[in-house]
Amino acid sequence: MSILGGVFLMVISNENNIDNNYQNILQGKLTNAFHMLSEQSFHFDRFANNANAIVNNVKFSADGINSLPTPFKCDTIVQRVFDIFILKLTPILPYKKEMSDSDFKKFQCVSITLKEYMTLCNIKSNKTRAIEQLRTALNVITHISVEFSDTHFIRKNKSESEYYFFRITDTVTRDKSTGTYSIIFNVNFLRYLSKTYIMPFDLQLFKINLKLHSHAYKLARRLLLHHNMNFSKSNANIISVKILLESTNIPTYEQVKSKGRQIKQLIIQPLELNMNYLKQINFLEWNYTTNIDYIYQKWIDSSIHFKILNYPSREKSTKSQ
Repeated sequence: MSILGGVFLMVISNENNIDNNYQNILQGKLTNAFHMLSEQSFHFDRFANNANAIVNNVKFSADGINSLPTPFKCDTIVQRVFDIFILKLTPILPYKKEMSDSDFKKFQCVSITLKEYMTLCNIKSNKTRAIEQLRTALNVITHISVEFSDTHFIRKNKSESEYYFFRITDTVTRDKSTGTYSIIFNVNFLRYLSKTYIMPFDLQLFKINLKLHSHAYKLARRLLLHHNMNFSKSNANIISVKILLESTNIPTYEQVKSKGRQIKQLIIQPLELNMNYLKQINFLEWNYTTNIDYIYQKWIDSSIHFKILNYPSREKSTKSQ
């Protein structure tokens, strides 16, 4: 339906999930793969009226896309809106608790007002742009179904794998009178999400201007995920350039080389500029772990050391992944 046409679980010490502008957000194999999608990820079949993508063994399918009021495009704005709704869902969804479908239905509806969205994303006066972003993003999200398997730890040293196939939402709605946008999440999605993991998320990332700093949001989110997944390990603050690059929409070496364009200008500089922007807003400090040779094949095999600033205090809990 469209609107108008192996890590450790770390728990933030603060009981209210807020510390230095951070809040808990649920994340798992599905949500992580969702954030690696790009416009190039999907194969479009206009005759079948659908689009399909496979990222990290998660299959994404979107049907009825020809009826959308705008072209189907899973970009960073869509992913940011998705994060906002998951962030609002996280504190109310019972965590790792077996419940019936009727119990999960109590948490299906998650809403945000236009004013709240504009404040979160620092869209100060352009109401039209904010409305367009919310409408377009929710139209995309509500058309997506997923198919994948994931492993859940049920107790110490014991895990089980589950197969999932569901539509992420049942529907999305907009109340014009109150300016409220709502997602009615699918019960099976809620059941899956309740078994995933907790990640601290910095709310200031929502304010990134995605036109001026088009890769900064994805880079920041990937660094948060890496740090969270490896919190108790020696590599918690070190990530390879290759892995970091894969989390962005920066073109690949093959895409650039085939067009005869300059590698440094189209791949290396965009990553460094966006990392430096994240440093500028005091999200992180970063540097290469070795002296850098800007020959692409040597650069792509290098690593980055980073420190996320103002990161909340954490307590190690049970082994969860």
